[in-house]
Amino acid sequence: MCVFFPETECVKIGNYLKDFSSTEDPDTYLTPPKIIRRHGYPAEAHIIQSEDGYLSEYHRIPHGKTKKHVKSPYPVLLHHGLLCSSIDWIVNGPEKSLGYILADEGYDVWMANARGNTYSRSHVTLSPKQQEFWNFTFHEVAKYDLPAAVDYILNVTNSKKLIYIGHSLGTTTFYAFASSRPEYNSKILVHVGIAPVAMLSHTTSAFKLLLPFAKQIESFYDWYSKGAFLERDLMTSIFCKIMCGTSVFHYNVCEQLIVFKLFGKDVQQFNTALIPVLMNNMPAGTSVKNMIHCSQLIRSGKFLQYDYGLKENIIHYSSATPPAYNLSQITVPVKFYHGKNDILANPVDVKLLYQQLPKPMGCKMIDYEKWNHVDFLWAIDVNRLFNKDLVLFLRNVTQTPNFIRNTVIDAFNERLMNPAVDPPVSEFESYDHIPGAAELNKIFKDLPNQNPFSDFHDSAKNHFESNFKKVQTDISHNMNQVKRAFDDHVQETGISIKKAAVDAQASFDTSISKTKEAELFPVTFLVASEQTNCLPGKASEQLPGIFRPVLAQNYQSCLLSSVPLLRNPKISANSDHLFYDSVAESSANTKES
Repeated sequence: MCVFFPETECVKIGNYLKDFSSTEDPDTYLTPPKIIRRHGYPAEAHIIQSEDGYLSEYHRIPHGKTKKHVKSPYPVLLHHGLLCSSIDWIVNGPEKSLGYILADEGYDVWMANARGNTYSRSHVTLSPKQQEFWNFTFHEVAKYDLPAAVDYILNVTNSKKLIYIGHSLGTTTFYAFASSRPEYNSKILVHVGIAPVAMLSHTTSAFKLLLPFAKQIESFYDWYSKGAFLERDLMTSIFCKIMCGTSVFHYNVCEQLIVFKLFGKDVQQFNTALIPVLMNNMPAGTSVKNMIHCSQLIRSGKFLQYDYGLKENIIHYSSATPPAYNLSQITVPVKFYHGKNDILANPVDVKLLYQQLPKPMGCKMIDYEKWNHVDFLWAIDVNRLFNKDLVLFLRNVTQTPNFIRNTVIDAFNERLMNPAVDPPVSEFESYDHIPGAAELNKIFKDLPNQNPFSDFHDSAKNHFESNFKKVQTDISHNMNQVKRAFDDHVQETGISIKKAAVDAQASFDTSISKTKEAELFPVTFLVASEQTNCLPGKASEQLPGIFRPVLAQNYQSCLLSSVPLLRNPKISANSDHLFYDSVAESSANTKES
């Protein structure tokens, strides 16, 4: 075996034999809700209808095994990646899967199934056997399915906002959703992007091998399955059996030629015991049009809507090229997690995306050299390397006093804007264990229950007017102080300027009297307190900095430019003085003065 797979250690082969000689995992042939219940958690299935008639099945874990944990007021929506399903969030068992962990943390967990996958193959009028059913990409999921899901979840849970956590194409869908439906940004508390994907120009995944054959693949699946791609039919099941089978050999083929070539090689963290469950649920199917759209992201290196070609683009977009998604419209705070060895969501592309988002909260690379695209879901040490940090991040976001304070303020504002609505029962009792939360909760409870809008409005108005009067008094007092200080400074400065002007006149007269030449042409020398631009250097040093103009350091040159003179042809063209050329022959003292 080691001859065929030289990079896999023989010890690891022995572990494979040991792992798969045991009884088959009972989760292998169960649906996600049944798997969840088998592990002792509550599970629900909800059908959510989109605006264009698609029926998507969302799986819910409303709470952990017990209700002892503090319940968060914010439900969590987990969205899977390409060709995947809600199984992603529970496949690694209750100890390591994010779905279970967040439920035990007190979150109401909802797991999406994108239209066209195993659990979302229904429509109010269309059948999966019709080609029109498969005429969609992640853009339609973003435009129709996610808005319907967000509204549905908030309504069922009686919440104002939710937390969106996406993996791979689940993040791509979110960016298309939040940019094309910006009115929903206010309904998302925070977005966590796991191995986020939007720009793919640096990817080295084997997905790139499909690019030259995109048209042929599209034509084949349009003929074979009316536009469905790798749906769970007989052909797909046979393919999975051949590639990933039940033997050690098949597991190695699956690991080396599929998982590692698509997502990045990480032998140490890949849990091969999960293969039977994964292969019974993956690939979960999508449309071939969605696959083509993803390949276009790789080809263009830009985050663009679907490219129909020149003629069809003009019909759809009134443009020869598809429009780019406007990432500046995304006002939701975002947190990124990515891996250094992720060959699909390359770190360079991840950073390029992160830099374009308006409200970044951090871009964390997992501290493990070989961490790849799917280690976030399947890794053996996923708790230590990823889950622990994510849980702490969500705690900091949702359970800090500042965050609770903002939530209280939002509730107050809502009461002001909607006076007819009765005040809700305090939503913050569960936060009493947090420092400062009890005081905020008491403030909220103490608001008058009778005619709350009127009483609260009067109280707020009186408080505002009282503070406004105090601010007015403080401003008036400060302005008087500033005015007095300014007047004093001006008076002192005026005296200094006049003294400097007198000194300048005396210096000038002395210079003239010491000149050997008797005949000087008439000069009108105006010495007024305003004429400060021609003061000598020493006089300028006596002035405060804020009142100093740019004083001419060459005194006579300044006078030439500012005082009317009787032009005399005997003055040297290069002379900086008011005298004849014979001034150059004056004594050293005369020059200095």
